[in-house]
Amino acid sequence: MVHEYKKLFQSFEEVKAENESHATKAELVSSSEMQSALSKLTIENDELRNRSYEMLNEDQRVVDIISSWTKSSISLKKLQGAMKPSSDKSGLGYGSDESSIEEPSTHPQTDRTKLQTMNFVKSSTGQPE
Repeated sequence: MVHEYKKLFQSFEEVKAENESHATKAELVSSSEMQSALSKLTIENDELRNRSYEMLNEDQRVVDIISSWTKSSISLKKLQGAMKPSSDKSGLGYGSDESSIEEPSTHPQTDRTKLQTMNFVKSSTGQPE
């Protein structure tokens, strides 16, 4: 019986050692799987961080463009405010307005007459002068 007890105890110790060996291997496998998963997550985190920086840069570029458009729009509105309405016929090229204080200029009419009566002469070589 003592001899049988020693055999059982020895087989128990062998099974126990084998189980511990399997547990250690499982821990190693689990540990390497964890390292692999951690490595993948680190790579993904870096990619997301880079994408985030790209998006922030793109966002700043768009903000700058919109700011430029806003400034241009304000400048255009100021320019339009300073312009005469299209129905206003006072000024160069139009007849004088009766409500105008200034005397009408006769130069535009005189210049038109001069252009209508000017004659152009060709030189004897046929080349325009």
